[in-house]
This record gives sequence, C-alpha cells and structure tokens, in this order.
Amino acid sequence: MAHLANVGDLLAEGLKIADLVRLEIHGPAAELDQMRDPLAAYHPAWFVREAALRR
Repeated sequence: MAHLANVGDLLAEGLKIADLVRLEIHGPAAELDQMRDPLAAYHPAWFVREAALRR
C-alpha cells in the first residue's frame, strides 16, 4: 500500500492516456487481503505466494 501511495498520482495520470489491460498482484495471502478493497477498482488478478526459497 505504501508503494501505491507513492505512485498513485502517476498511475492516475497514466490512466488518462492509456488503458490498463492487466494488473497482477503477487504476495502472501495475509498481505493480499489488505489490498483487495483499495485495489478493487483496477480488477487485478490475485496470486497467492504459497512458498518461497530460503537459504
């Protein structure tokens, strides 16, 4: 959400001159759940990260 706050104005300007074809959001389920309402207008495709590689 912090990133969206930082680029929100630029995104709004970009959407005045272009169409958003696809938006993908990837991350842990708990974090995605926090973003569903604020990003609902963009109709993103949601991808839950199931596992990650660790050293």
